[in-house]
Amino acid sequence: MDSGTGPQISPGTRLPRSLVTVLLPVASLILVGIFLLVLFPYERFHDLVVTRLSQATGASVSLEHLGGGPSIGGPSLTATNLRFRWPDRRELVFERTRVRPAWSLSWLRGEPALHVDARGPAGRLDGSVWPSSGPAFDGRVRGVEIGLLPLDHLADPFPLLGRLDARLDLRSGPGGPTGEIRFEAREGSVALPWVPFDIPYQEAHGEIERSESGAIAVRQLELSGPMISASAEGSVAANPRPEMAALDLELDLAVVDPGLQTMVRSYGVQLDADGSARLQVSGTLSYPVLQ
Repeated sequence: MDSGTGPQISPGTRLPRSLVTVLLPVASLILVGIFLLVLFPYERFHDLVVTRLSQATGASVSLEHLGGGPSIGGPSLTATNLRFRWPDRRELVFERTRVRPAWSLSWLRGEPALHVDARGPAGRLDGSVWPSSGPAFDGRVRGVEIGLLPLDHLADPFPLLGRLDARLDLRSGPGGPTGEIRFEAREGSVALPWVPFDIPYQEAHGEIERSESGAIAVRQLELSGPMISASAEGSVAANPRPEMAALDLELDLAVVDPGLQTMVRSYGVQLDADGSARLQVSGTLSYPVLQ
């Protein structure tokens, strides 16, 4: 016997039926996969994607190219130069955005989940989206410029600027998004109602939660910088007009800069000799009152 040869299949020999039964479905799946990943006409969904994103964000949305391909989580959809532009001309641009099926048990409950990874000059967004749940988002944003975000419905202008990293767990509610936000911001500025200029800070971090009623619980809010340091906790009442939402906050304030201490005292804020004070913040988001 020739030990260098194995079983041979002659040209006229048929493959076993059991083997054919396995190979045909596998080959079909491979061909379908090639079609989905390479030949599928993704660009036909360009207008649909733009329309849905515009409806969800209230922005004018555009993108240069829509394509697809394989990824670690299965077939993916990729958009280049995805641009969001709001009526006040504020823009967010993501040079590359990839969407794929998310690894989530919600699929077993009939709730599809998508993983989104968007990157560009505006920063990075990375997390899971549940489009059919309201929608909902659970993930992170990194290095996002706060001034580019559409936050003017909370306060106009928004009092905090800087680069933002945040952990978001949000879902749609009857009066807007509900859920938790944990954030860190750095190298920015904060606007205080009794100071006529923005005050620089080095770091700010906090944790807030918005309930379905629209009320906001401020569990932690801290800010530190070369001129001022502050920490606060309390609540912001629900109101259909966010700028009129009532404040109920406890504020610990430390004014480091001597010149700023004089200015703050001139507005009726009672500081200790070292520039510190414990204050009650009432009024509204638009017109806070310190006591």
